[in-house]
Parts: sequence; C-alpha cells; structure tokens
Amino acid sequence: MFSLPSGVYLDRVRKLPVYVWGELLLALFVASVPLAWWTGWLSMAWLYFVGFAIGSVYTIAGSAAQIVLTQIVPASGWSRPMRRMRLRVPRPRWLARDSRAP
Repeated sequence: MFSLPSGVYLDRVRKLPVYVWGELLLALFVASVPLAWWTGWLSMAWLYFVGFAIGSVYTIAGSAAQIVLTQIVPASGWSRPMRRMRLRVPRPRWLARDSRAP
C-alpha cells in the first residue's frame, strides 16, 4: 500500500534523515506497548494500530536504509553489509538452505 509512494518520496528527499527518523519512530511504537500495558491503556485496537504503524514506517525506513547503505559503503564491499541486513529479517526454517538436508 505504501511501497510505491514511498519510493517516489525517497527519490525526492535525503535518505539518511528519513532512515534515522524511521528508526526512532519504530522504537517509539515498540516502546508504547509496554507503556500502555503499565498504564492500563493496552487494548487490541492499540496493538492493531501499532502493528500497522510499524509496518508502514518500516516500508519507508527500510527502503531508505538500503539506499543509505549503498551510498556509504563502496560497491566492492556490498556483500557483507547486505548479508547483515538480511539477517535482521527472520525467515521460516523451510526457506533456509541447508546442505545437510536430505
């Protein structure tokens, strides 16, 4: 829903501030869940809102992070940082390549 507009937006602005603000917003949304529980305001509606907000912000900030990475690291050294970024996203066990599998 937001990927195409976020790509257009990222073409027109500086990427590093978008990435930094996105990470700060993600931290704020995640921290709001235990805070809402502690104050007694936690509800399913709040959890749905936080889930939607995290997904929306990550769509933009994640794209900005990949662009920033390619601007900071020289092209000859892209493989290691890209591998580390991929490791942040959990994958199902059946997608993992294992040479010991039958």
